[in-house]
Amino acid sequence: MFFKKILIIFVLFICLTSLAGAEVNKIIEWKNGKEYPLGNALVIIGKNIWLDCKSSGTDIVKGDSVLDKVSTDSQGNFVTGLPAGTYDVIVWKKGYTPQVDTDISIPGYSTGIAYDTSMQGRHRELTYEVNKTISGLDVTGTYKCRDGMMYLKQIGDKVSGNYDWAGGGVVSGTLKGNTLYGTFKDNIKGDIKYVFSSDGSEYEHIWRPAGETVWRSAGLSIKQFLSDSTISGLDVTGTYKCRDGMMYLKQIGDKVSGNYDWGGGGVVSGTLKGNTLYGTFKDNFLKGDIKYVFSSDGSKYEHIWRPAGESVWRSAGLSIKQ
Repeated sequence: MFFKKILIIFVLFICLTSLAGAEVNKIIEWKNGKEYPLGNALVIIGKNIWLDCKSSGTDIVKGDSVLDKVSTDSQGNFVTGLPAGTYDVIVWKKGYTPQVDTDISIPGYSTGIAYDTSMQGRHRELTYEVNKTISGLDVTGTYKCRDGMMYLKQIGDKVSGNYDWAGGGVVSGTLKGNTLYGTFKDNIKGDIKYVFSSDGSEYEHIWRPAGETVWRSAGLSIKQFLSDSTISGLDVTGTYKCRDGMMYLKQIGDKVSGNYDWGGGGVVSGTLKGNTLYGTFKDNFLKGDIKYVFSSDGSKYEHIWRPAGESVWRSAGLSIKQ
């Protein structure tokens, strides 16, 4: 019995010590000159991060790396799993004027924010454009999959991409830990769940068609490390003003995909060889081939195309990068 009591006391001591290590931090709201606990506020912790507040109401987290994102409880408290140290901190809640602090010691952090009473529609949406996500995982790159090639681009925790099988398709989603949750669309559409290795060098390609509950696996997809000789020094990513409307292109390696707003909306995809993009287009009315010849700096291209089944190329003139 004596030893049992000693064991219980020892276990209690360990638990209390652990709780003390997880020191609580606090966020308050300033209202009418008084302090109130602020619940459901988002606390973003990272290194070399800042907030770009747009007049449109969108706030963008920018910088090097977001290490943790936690929400406050009803008492305004939050606990982070990060080790004690010095961090940059952003406190954000929709409709409130955010707080940005640099080189702040955690644990022991506390601050207050107030509701934006100017009623100008500011601070309504939060997005991320940081170099690294919470996990530090970067999945940007080209992957060799069972059925073809997949090209992924990561910005913050958001990932988009395109692939060259099933007539070409697109994926988009959110990276949570080492798993990308999102959707795909080609001739069919559905859900994706890509589970990446810790270094992003491979992932298990898990998917299911829309409306189905059973997940399927297409095996491992392996990241390809392209040599400089396979990638043109030209970067054509951007928005171009064309004769008939706007074209939006995204380049990953030597692969380019994009969409345009005429013809009821359409998509293009292809391979950049030197300064020329060879590929295909498809919209609600037509499909066919493209041959876009870019200037040396990618600031413009000649929009050359032809309908499927035809041999004669047509030109829609110069498209200018905006």
